[in-house]
Amino acid sequence: TGLSLLEMSRRPGVVALKEVAGVDQVSCGSVGFRLAPRLNAAGRLEDAALGVELLLGTEKDRCDAIADQLDSCNRERQQIEQETCDAAVKLVADLPDERRTLVLAQQGWHPGVIGIVASRMVERYARPAVLIALEGESGKGSARSVAGFHLYKALQSCSEYLDAFGGHAFAAGLSLATARLEDFVVAFEAKAAALDEEALTPLLQHDGEVRLDELDIALLNEIERLAPFGAGNAEPAFIATGLRAQQVRLIGSDQSHLACTLRQDGFSHAAIGFGMARRREEFEGEIDILFTPQRNDWKGRTTLQLRIRDIRPSQSLP
Repeated sequence: TGLSLLEMSRRPGVVALKEVAGVDQVSCGSVGFRLAPRLNAAGRLEDAALGVELLLGTEKDRCDAIADQLDSCNRERQQIEQETCDAAVKLVADLPDERRTLVLAQQGWHPGVIGIVASRMVERYARPAVLIALEGESGKGSARSVAGFHLYKALQSCSEYLDAFGGHAFAAGLSLATARLEDFVVAFEAKAAALDEEALTPLLQHDGEVRLDELDIALLNEIERLAPFGAGNAEPAFIATGLRAQQVRLIGSDQSHLACTLRQDGFSHAAIGFGMARRREEFEGEIDILFTPQRNDWKGRTTLQLRIRDIRPSQSLP
């Protein structure tokens, strides 16, 4: 398989990329969260050809240098993404509560990260979101949607206010003149009038409740046999209830992630919540979590880790 080829590859570029990303064992998770973001970062901020040169390279020193450059680009991308996300959240706070869509625009936003941030807005607010990076008299936008709102058709109906657009039901891109922005906002919001409260309520699906003492590497091996995960084969997610978080701390170069130990009836597992630093206070008291178990390979040792996807105060399941 492709994963095993990456695992065994001796190509200098692949080896260098795995080294800067801290990947010892290649899995769907390590590709999606560590390797691919570094390759993508160059295209978002600089030149996508760097990634191609790395993967095709044959000289170790050159590949090592490119891998370091991509790693630096990825850290810069993370910082720009977080700054853009923070700015977008502030803009949402100024919108009326009854607004069914989020069209957010600002001068100076980097067009390479607005698609990622649009996805974050949909996850957070359960609203179709359009983020537009304005530059003078024009802007480039990236849009993401929710179930029940066909994004491409909505943009098609607003085409008189756009210079260009393209995409599908859940994701799209567009360009427009800054002067037409307000007209587009009104027209786009009107297309979402039929969305009911159910469609606009965040809904996270899970595969059942498990206890921490039921989780081990053997179970993780069984779950990994279901991979690769993606559209049409969602990554399994479980609920664990009545937990206590210990040793809660912020991690990452920008301190945007959170790590802790979760304990339940004398049994515990390490856990990590990507981008959850802002929710640190919610880890006090007894909590329930939605999570995906994952493999954590570090210094030749493999342990099971819980990747937290959401958190709430503890309550009984129906």
